[in-house]
Amino acid sequence: MIKVNNITCKYKNGSFVQTIFEDISFEIKDGEFVIITGTSGSGKTTLLKILSGIKEPDNGRVYWDDINIYELSNSNLSNLRLKDSGFVYQDFMLIDELNVYDNLILSQRLLKIKDEKRVNDVIEMLSINHLLKKYPSVLSGGEKQRVAIARALINNPKILFCDEPTGSLDFKATLEIMELLSKLNKEYNITVILVTHEQDNLKYATRIIKYNNGVLECD
Repeated sequence: MIKVNNITCKYKNGSFVQTIFEDISFEIKDGEFVIITGTSGSGKTTLLKILSGIKEPDNGRVYWDDINIYELSNSNLSNLRLKDSGFVYQDFMLIDELNVYDNLILSQRLLKIKDEKRVNDVIEMLSINHLLKKYPSVLSGGEKQRVAIARALINNPKILFCDEPTGSLDFKATLEIMELLSKLNKEYNITVILVTHEQDNLKYATRIIKYNNGVLECD
């Protein structure tokens, strides 16, 4: 479970201060497929980064189960994120100099673990065996995102954070990726928290959080 208590986030540029959101609280239960939606530039990605441990809020607390993640040291928080969560980016964030297989196992190398069974399970789960020796530059957008999701799953995370994962994909690839994320949620009980402004994606959510101008509406 993710529990958010009274978080506030402000953007500061010199003397200019803009409140992105203030004193908001909500919970996300294990196994939910939550979509955070709203207009472009409204602060959806900032909220996702706070939930995922990337950006500390100005005030308030974020819990993963009973752990207040922003009370952890940087190294302990990094390890927690690597072990318990995966992050999927709109622009894939694959390393061009590494082939698909080496991109997949990068987080295991960072954690100094080797779990070949898990790697093979993920490769099969996402049907990317034919891509392993290829480099990102020769992959389609849909293939890149499938590989990026595989990389995010490699340590068997409880939570998958997705920042506009279909924003740079065509309709066919968008449908494929959203169906894949829905399958991961339903069949493997992975909690998915996804940011999007694409209305067609909302049908995949078990719960929608609408965010506009600092106001959160949770259904």
